[in-house]
Amino acid sequence: WALQEISTLNEQAAAILQGIVNLGAVDMTTDQGAGAKYNVQGYPTIKLFGKDKSKPIDYTSGDRTFDKFVDFCMSHLKK
Repeated sequence: WALQEISTLNEQAAAILQGIVNLGAVDMTTDQGAGAKYNVQGYPTIKLFGKDKSKPIDYTSGDRTFDKFVDFCMSHLKK
């Protein structure tokens, strides 16, 4: 996945999930320390930080479409 595709996905999902899920991005090429404690080893990496911020959930779906990403976020609201 290219950075531009992830950026677009993030922007689209943020518009739909506004007020429900907060989305953000970190440029790991300039802020490597931010991902080190979460074992970020490749880019792009998508993680969901739920109630327990110390245990993020990896988004591992090979299908990184808008619908799948929103479904992933919404399915973890219940957990």
